Amino acid sequence: MDANPSPGQFLVLGTLEVLLNQALAMHPQGHATLAALAGKAIRVRAYNPDFIFYCLVDRDGIELSTQWDGDAAIRVRGSAGNLIYRALLPAGQRAAGGNDTDDFQVDGDPAAVATLREALDTFNLWEALRTWLREHVAMPEVFSLLRQHDPAWLERLQDLPQLMGQALEELRRQAAVQQQLLEEIRSLRASLRAERRTDILSITVGIACLALALMTAMGHLPVFAIPSVHAGEQAWVLAAVGLALMLSRLVGKRYT
Repeated sequence: MDANPSPGQFLVLGTLEVLLNQALAMHPQGHATLAALAGKAIRVRAYNPDFIFYCLVDRDGIELSTQWDGDAAIRVRGSAGNLIYRALLPAGQRAAGGNDTDDFQVDGDPAAVATLREALDTFNLWEALRTWLREHVAMPEVFSLLRQHDPAWLERLQDLPQLMGQALEELRRQAAVQQQLLEEIRSLRASLRAERRTDILSITVGIACLALALMTAMGHLPVFAIPSVHAGEQAWVLAAVGLALMLSRLVGKRYT
């Protein structure tokens, strides 16, 4: 599994972590269970779909993470559906179905496994879920507004298709703009590569011309097969050509 969870996995882990700590806080034996499992890491491996995460237990609560460098004291393996089913069973009803099967297995340190099985059969995650929804989501008020046909809700529902259409159109427009920007960036990069090659060639030839002009002026280079041209004139011509090539790349149109 990837080291960084996807947004969906991050949401699932965050919700499950809240529910687990809620269930422990609601139960009289919650603190004692945390103390018994403190310092232990529980590796949970689900499949269909595949999902691996770790329960890191300390005296203050449980943290869920997809990364853990140490060894897991307890390893839980099962199908995602079976794990969810067992987690939501009412307290006291897991003992009958607590034996390991092909879809649910728990192994590791015997004492820690026994403590975990007792905790699974004691704490009611379903009750924690109901409490969390009751405290954080005002469902009765929402249902009451819908039953009363509140005009504000009706107006929002009527405008919803139009708002969705506007959002989709804006997404399409943003995608077209991004595509245009990418094409412009590719064109600019190609142009810069061509300009760079021209710069290197012009500067190299310009430096060579200046070097030949200096050699001519010092008498180390003969006049090029034109009897009427003096050495001084040849030196000036080579120097002028070299400077023109170099300056053309520095003060050309692209830099103005």
